[in-house]
Amino acid sequence: MRPPFTGEVDEISFFPYPSLTETVAKVRRYVAGDYRVLLVTGEAGSGKTLLVKQILALDETRWKVANLSLEHGASLRVYAMEMGELPTILIDDAHLLEPEVLASLVKLTSEEEGERRLQQLVIFGAPRLSRQVDTLRHLMPPRDSVMEVGVPAMEMEEVRTYISGHLRSAGHSGVVPFTDGQIERIHTLSKGLPGRVNREAAKELSRLTEKSVPAQKKGLFGRFFGR
Repeated sequence: MRPPFTGEVDEISFFPYPSLTETVAKVRRYVAGDYRVLLVTGEAGSGKTLLVKQILALDETRWKVANLSLEHGASLRVYAMEMGELPTILIDDAHLLEPEVLASLVKLTSEEEGERRLQQLVIFGAPRLSRQVDTLRHLMPPRDSVMEVGVPAMEMEEVRTYISGHLRSAGHSGVVPFTDGQIERIHTLSKGLPGRVNREAAKELSRLTEKSVPAQKKGLFGRFFGR
């Protein structure tokens, strides 16, 4: 009924593979906990934005959204939720923030330069965001101020169930059309990252479709004129 391996994730195509479910639960425990900064990192295609959507969906009526304009013309979505007297702020793709903006946000979690303004700063981004935060630790209390959570890659069996789930959500019934070898190749090439699994699975599905359509025989004129 629909392409099964697109990059778009909605309620129909979302598939809660085990490591994602565990990471969502872990991040939820840490949100509005004792940590001033909660850092969630992962490679491109690892499912960070998917994770953000799951976190927001669990308390969607409590989050308010705004846009943060950056100097280079891009903008980021900023989500805020009141947690007691202070708000918690969540930002996806936070590695795109200018250093001074990230530093200003981190300062809002500390009392060292005045009144504390944020309960917690929750930032999702590429692995380099971890190094950026490390340079700002002097702006935060020294003990238990930062927690980092990595978005895990999928194991082979998780890739298998992920592919099966996406096919079912698209209306496929019956057995998965991929062999064990194809699934192993998808897992290897994607490194277990959901976005890349979608891309490699779409390639494999395209190859299967091409093989299932018999080539048309060309007549005499077709051989001469390419018809």
